[in-house]
Amino acid sequence: MKISCRFIAVIFCLGSISLKAQILKDIKWGLLGSISNTNFNNIRPFSRYSTTGFKSGIFANRQLNSQYELLLALNVSRYGGVSYLSTRIIVPQANYDSTFHTVDKYLFTYLNLYPQVRYYPSVSGKIKPFMGFGLLAGYLLKATGYQYTDKGDLYHSSNERFAFYKVNFGVNIDVGIKMLIGNEPVWLSISYEPGLTNNGKGWRYNADIKGFRTHALSLNLFAQLATNFIRHPKK
Repeated sequence: MKISCRFIAVIFCLGSISLKAQILKDIKWGLLGSISNTNFNNIRPFSRYSTTGFKSGIFANRQLNSQYELLLALNVSRYGGVSYLSTRIIVPQANYDSTFHTVDKYLFTYLNLYPQVRYYPSVSGKIKPFMGFGLLAGYLLKATGYQYTDKGDLYHSSNERFAFYKVNFGVNIDVGIKMLIGNEPVWLSISYEPGLTNNGKGWRYNADIKGFRTHALSLNLFAQLATNFIRHPKK
């Protein structure tokens, strides 16, 4: 009985190793880069409330069948936003009445991990359109605040990481095309990433912001570099 159990255990282990090797063999690897328009809570994108962000990282891709792919990406992402504050100071005794305008800019750097499923309506042709939907989980690496005068002069900067929650969650929606350059595929897409969690801890923020949910509209480029994770020796 012990021998039978050990034999079954060995067969199970060998089968698991073989299955894992087969799965890894079909995984494709590459690099990704993006340029983004980011803001808080999707307030007036592409306006004075927005900042320019980026994404840079690696991805693994596996084709599930002729119409579906599974993507797993790990990247460093920059988000940000701008708010505007007006402060009026009145001193009746000195006959003083003046309004000061300041600009607060916040930049956040996250380490993001997101899985995404991509669907290809057409399975033929050198250029294939696709749609993708995935989740997003991020960890805050850095948060910096910058204060400017109304003339654009920087007068203060500070580390703001303590004022924000470290974990961020959201979704990722992609629309783009897949095409061949040489022998390797390249993906070009436009994505929308709305954050689902309020990352601010609720201190001293003005009414322009109303929380810190990250939002990003991005232009993305995915370039495949390696065909197989496991290389088989030539026969």
